[in-house]
Amino acid sequence: MLKRIPIEERFWKYVKKTDSCWLWVGCCTKGGYGQISDNRKTNHRIYSHRYSWIFHNGAIPKGLHVLHKCDVTNCLNPDHLFLGTQKDNGLDMVKKGRFIRTNARLTTEIVRTIRTRYANGETQLTLRKEFGLSSGHVSMIVNNKQWKNLDVPTKPTMNRMERE
Repeated sequence: MLKRIPIEERFWKYVKKTDSCWLWVGCCTKGGYGQISDNRKTNHRIYSHRYSWIFHNGAIPKGLHVLHKCDVTNCLNPDHLFLGTQKDNGLDMVKKGRFIRTNARLTTEIVRTIRTRYANGETQLTLRKEFGLSSGHVSMIVNNKQWKNLDVPTKPTMNRMERE
């Protein structure tokens, strides 16, 4: 039977301290948030910044989130973390200029342009960056999950191998 390594010991194994941030260098989500299994038997994962808060400050009250002052998603430094509601997180995002407006800026013409260019082989990443949209939003547009009323082709006319 394998000996279980305590979470505290596993946690510190994946922390790299810099002059300011303590960076998580273990498993991360697509969004860059660190994760650690809190129980090897069930493999339940917890965000590493939440674990850092709990380890250094105690339990997180129900309904609150652990937010980053430094906006570094894999930072675990307890001095860079604070508690807040989802609304606080949204306000913090707007205040720091991390909020991406989507529907408010989109017009029928822009959506048609996105779909046409995607159908002609441009990547969703390129379109996302150019139009300042989230990857999920571009995906919803090109896959006809939003703006369904527009009759514009959304499938690339040729695959990537044929374009090269």
